[in-house]
Amino acid sequence: MMEEKHRHRRENDLKALTDLITLLDCYRVNRYVQLDSMEKAVKSGQLGKFDVKWREIRRILYKIGGLPNLSASINKLVRIREGVKVIEIIGSYLFAFGLGVFVLSYFKVCPEWLESAYVYVGLPALIVLLGTRLTTEFINRKIALEIEELSKRHPEKFRFLRTRLRDIAQDLINRLGKHIKNRREDADKYRIDLYNTDYKGIKILKSPGTLRKHYTVVCKT
Repeated sequence: MMEEKHRHRRENDLKALTDLITLLDCYRVNRYVQLDSMEKAVKSGQLGKFDVKWREIRRILYKIGGLPNLSASINKLVRIREGVKVIEIIGSYLFAFGLGVFVLSYFKVCPEWLESAYVYVGLPALIVLLGTRLTTEFINRKIALEIEELSKRHPEKFRFLRTRLRDIAQDLINRLGKHIKNRREDADKYRIDLYNTDYKGIKILKSPGTLRKHYTVVCKT
């Protein structure tokens, strides 16, 4: 039992390592991912003694993540997205209410005066949810394009930091490959999603397509 538990923990450690590599690569192309889950992974020891290195990484990510603040239009889009998120949350509650009414009506335990709520509340709420999802995707795409354009106009900003991120990601890929080899694991279990492929020691499994913008790779062992 203890051996099985230890084996499961080892697997989680390597998966956390693949998530960190993806995180660093995302920031290289201005795709800003939340750091909360990685903070928890580091604090829980899933990456070993990594506190000092994580503090350096976090500093770099915060600096690069501040690039959108240079653009008033991006800040405006972010505020709009936050407003859409509030509407989405309200729509979710209303849809859940309407769905509950529908279930009660189906089992004939809903008061008659409440039965029409599904039509007048639930269905409009569903339309609102779909609309907010589409709007959020559109805004995210617009923000990404704005950030990309901003990055092109200011190529000198964070150039050194992005290079440092690449070097750290390369070190982590090397570390991951070494762990997989030493533990005689299947590299295919630890796939990594990347936007850049200028790393050594990786093998591309899937390339970007119509709906996917990233590569899927594994470590060469």
